[in-house]
Amino acid sequence: MNSTDVTRLRKAGQLEEARELALRLLAEQPEDIWNRRAWAWVLYAFMKKEWDAGNHSAAKAHFDAFEALQMPADDTMLHDSFNHYRLRFQPAVQRAEAAVQNKDYREALKVLWNLFQKDEQLAALPDMHTKIAWEIWHNLRELPPDTGAAIRQVNELTRMYRQLRLLPMPGLVHSVVLSQLLRLPQMVRDNFDFLEWFRFWIIPGHFQEKDLLPYVTAEFQLPSTAEKACNAWSKALVAKARELPEEEMASALDRLETMARQQPSFTWLPYYIGKIRLAASQSKDSARQWLLPFVRLKHTEFWAWDLLADSWLPQDPDAAEACLCKALSCRTEPHFLTKVRLRLIQLLVNRQAYDQAKYEIETLTRLKQERNEQLAGDLIRLPQAPWYAAAVNTGHEAQKAWYRRGAVRAEQLVFANDMLQGPGVIEGIDRNTGAVYFALRPEVRGRFPAKRFARIQFRPGDVFRFKLLKKLKNDQAFWEILAVENTRELPPPEICRDFSGPFQQFGQQPVGKVGEAFVPSHIVRALSLQNGQPATVRAVWALDPKRKEYGWKAVR
Repeated sequence: MNSTDVTRLRKAGQLEEARELALRLLAEQPEDIWNRRAWAWVLYAFMKKEWDAGNHSAAKAHFDAFEALQMPADDTMLHDSFNHYRLRFQPAVQRAEAAVQNKDYREALKVLWNLFQKDEQLAALPDMHTKIAWEIWHNLRELPPDTGAAIRQVNELTRMYRQLRLLPMPGLVHSVVLSQLLRLPQMVRDNFDFLEWFRFWIIPGHFQEKDLLPYVTAEFQLPSTAEKACNAWSKALVAKARELPEEEMASALDRLETMARQQPSFTWLPYYIGKIRLAASQSKDSARQWLLPFVRLKHTEFWAWDLLADSWLPQDPDAAEACLCKALSCRTEPHFLTKVRLRLIQLLVNRQAYDQAKYEIETLTRLKQERNEQLAGDLIRLPQAPWYAAAVNTGHEAQKAWYRRGAVRAEQLVFANDMLQGPGVIEGIDRNTGAVYFALRPEVRGRFPAKRFARIQFRPGDVFRFKLLKKLKNDQAFWEILAVENTRELPPPEICRDFSGPFQQFGQQPVGKVGEAFVPSHIVRALSLQNGQPATVRAVWALDPKRKEYGWKAVR
């Protein structure tokens, strides 16, 4: 019989037999490390059994017997297992656990923190760090209602947390503490130093896999913890970009860009990376590379174009001017565009486009006065410039036309060859689904929900000016509608034509032809067309689903 038999008996649940054999082997060979190790694991099994049964004093006796063995320090699995119980036998820890049961989390943390500071041996236990971390989390969830007190408490709790160097990272408590900080009340969150926090909580290395998953319900979807963390860190970096050491900024950008490439669903991260690079006076070209995909997504938002304009200055003021024109073309409340107009005015003055600058100055001054807002320094100073009196306000319509020309150039900069603009025709409308089918060219067709452009009444045969963006989904190209506008332009004749002539009915069927255009039954019935009756129809070049070939089909 040897130590292997002790292990076999212990694992089989025969603890009494294992104890007898282990003690006999120890009496025969007290210095044999295998006999001592086998006996230590038997003590652990008895300790755990007594603790689970609520016999804490008996469990402590087995723990003390293990301590007396003085096992070698390199037997880490054994020591880690007993250390897990070492904390439980501390009276202070038991008081803290009692406080937790009473939901007095402040008292529990106070007791544990005092123990952490006074007992070096316990402070070296990872379990001690984890236990304190959970109580910090509890306290973060129960902040005082007073904002000032809450800010002070959050700062103190996170200062304590950053001293817990033995926490598992990544790990559950590490993730939930981060998640709680990201859910702080807005005023508290705005006053929290996320820059200092993310020097300790490392992105992306500390994320668990589930931190990357969005929170999804049947009604809505919220960003993942990881995405919110990246955004919070990015905002902090933007605010301090010019104060940070170059090495810290480079490291932060490298990690954020890694996250952006690995997680393309993090919509706002490219935006923030571009902002960081601009704020840190880094390469404008590199900032623009990150901003362009974001602007494509947010092309209807003025502030996206405003930020993109930054990436062109000072090297290409014409491109920046085009982006600002596009920003002013976006649908938004005029008072939100104050900074855009001020920046545009400066560019116009620099290139001596004084008439257009005067329009912007007078427009902005009027908007400020209507809202009883104080005029900016430039709006007071510029009208006193020598050029101002001789300049002629271009007028609203001329300035809007100039915006549109600039907007077209801005869109070309952003969308390059992936954008198509021009007149197209409405081919048909599915009354069941509300889908509107359109065509610009024989090879450029698509559909969109009518409710997306609820202000427009669509009818088959109507002509509109479309703005389309080519996209890929599952390796299949499709056209996304960016804009639909009324127009007097005509679509290409290879996609839409008007045909005139006598209606030629096909036998007794309620269908026929006018010229080359097939006239379906619903048009025949709607107009009560008779054979030989003169008619004019608008037709589109469409696919006949039965014949599987294209031909002219009347839609009006």
